[in-house]
Amino acid sequence: MRTVPLLLVALLAGASLSAATADACGPLMAMRTAASAGTVRWTWGSPEALTANQDFTGPGVYTQTISVTGLAGTLNGLTLQADVRGDYPAAWAMLFFPPFSDCQGHPALSAVPTVAGAEVIPGATVSVMSEMPVCWPPALFVLVTVLFDPPFTFDPAKRYGLATLSFDHSASVTGAGDATHCGGADVGLCFKLGSSEGMPEQPALTWQGGGAECAGLTPSRRTTWGTVKQIYR
Repeated sequence: MRTVPLLLVALLAGASLSAATADACGPLMAMRTAASAGTVRWTWGSPEALTANQDFTGPGVYTQTISVTGLAGTLNGLTLQADVRGDYPAAWAMLFFPPFSDCQGHPALSAVPTVAGAEVIPGATVSVMSEMPVCWPPALFVLVTVLFDPPFTFDPAKRYGLATLSFDHSASVTGAGDATHCGGADVGLCFKLGSSEGMPEQPALTWQGGGAECAGLTPSRRTTWGTVKQIYR
């Protein structure tokens, strides 16, 4: 199968593009397709229930899971985007990819293309990357891309696991930290999600309440949430 840019694949599939409703730091375009984009559940912990906030309860591994239901059609993959806002303390240096150093002393952000309790997609692979465009206020974009080889046909009646993201805070501590500990684990972060034609379940995830960055964002099935790009065969 020949590989072409995702945007080109969308255009070849007959998708139309519309301006996004995000702010100046948000995605420039949202993708619309005739097929159902389904309902994406991006949550802390298990996909069995929505958990919008996660507090730091001590050193350890914290997870986010991404799953989808109601999705129809045959796809090569999906890409989702989170806009992470906050002061980016040392405890969250894992969000910045090389050449930036990871305070934890090892790659502390990992992903697998499975979610406990959800259907497994055969041949799925997942990758995570980040970027920080020039904009104000500063924003860090985390992109999660899940590819299916061979292309996968979704049953809209089932919930499929797309990715489990693991954040290793084994060296994280509250406060300033020191030479062997990553400080700022008690600082709030907001994982804001961009625009989508799918049916979102909530507009944001928070760490330590998220602070002012997430003010006014409340769960709603009508709000735009996440950039979900469908890559058709």
